[in-house]
Parts: sequence; structure tokens; C-alpha cells
Amino acid sequence: MPNTAITIDISEVPPNKLNDPDFINLRTQIELVLADPQWLQAFSVHETGHWIYLQRVGVTDFLFFGPRITYDPTTNQFDGYPASLQPQVGNVDPDNFDFVKWIFDLTKGFAAGGVFSRELTAAPDSGDEEDRQNFEAICNVILQQMPGMSLNSDALWVEAQEAVKQELRSPAFRKVAWKKAAELREKIFGHR
Repeated sequence: MPNTAITIDISEVPPNKLNDPDFINLRTQIELVLADPQWLQAFSVHETGHWIYLQRVGVTDFLFFGPRITYDPTTNQFDGYPASLQPQVGNVDPDNFDFVKWIFDLTKGFAAGGVFSRELTAAPDSGDEEDRQNFEAICNVILQQMPGMSLNSDALWVEAQEAVKQELRSPAFRKVAWKKAAELREKIFGHR
């Protein structure tokens, strides 16, 4: 196993599961990618996409998480997260609230990670799957809270991806993205 200076948080894994072959395999996979500077860059760039666009929606507080492995006792499965950020959602100002703009901007916040990965790195996996699931969960909550509301999440997702991709064509915006990615890498992994 490679020796990395980056610690994987395993505090959510019960001690009796630390010898489970699935846990050992997942931990080994994460250790391997953490030893590769290109993967660290790809994870940082992905999360930067979310960070930039969610700030535009008005999120000002984020929790930053380095590598971690969690365990779900109901499914007896382990999940690995090389890096993540968690927006701390605040209040929306109802006086100035434009739902159509907000939902599109929010969609860009969820979609931006994968677009940043595809456009700025050579990572073989853009990490869209969980982002899309999280976005769908938000859409489901909105639809439950607003009966009669119509929301085409597929079309919204594709349109948001294209908007982020278009903005990334700007050299000035790419420069900002790379600078923010270096900052985020420091927050998550402890080094640039």
C-alpha cells in the first residue's frame, strides 16, 4: 500500500468492520488515488465547480472534507469519498427571490463539478453520478413542497451543464477556476 501524508477519516467505520475485505479494498483504492497528484488535482477541480457556482446562488458557508470512508449498517456497504464540500444552506430572501433563476443557478451548482472535471482535467470519471442523485433529491423536495409545480430536471441538468461549459471557454474564468482549485486543494488535502 502506498504511504500518503493525507489521512483517510475512517471514524464512521465500526472497529469490527476494519478487517472486512470490502473496507480494505476501498481503503487501498483511495490510498492509491491520493498518492497521485493528478487525482488530487481532479478532485479539487471537481469540488471547485460546485464551490464557485453554489457561492453564486448565495451559499456562503461550506464544510470541507478530506478523504473519508463511511459505513452503512442497513446495507452493510462502505462508501468512499476522496474529497467533498458540503454547503451550509441559509435563508432565501423572499422579497428578492426569483425561483426560475434560483433553480437554474442551483442546478449549475450541482452540475458544475462534472463539467469542470471533463473540461479541465483528464480524469476518466467526472463524478456526475452522485451529484445528479443529490440534485434529483432536491428536485423531489421542491416538488413535494410546491404541489402543482412542474420541473423537468433532465432538461434543466443538460441546460445547466451547457451554461457551465460555455463559461469555462473564457480564459479569464478558467484562471479563476484554477486559482480557486488550488485554494480548495489546500483546504481539503492540506497542500497545493
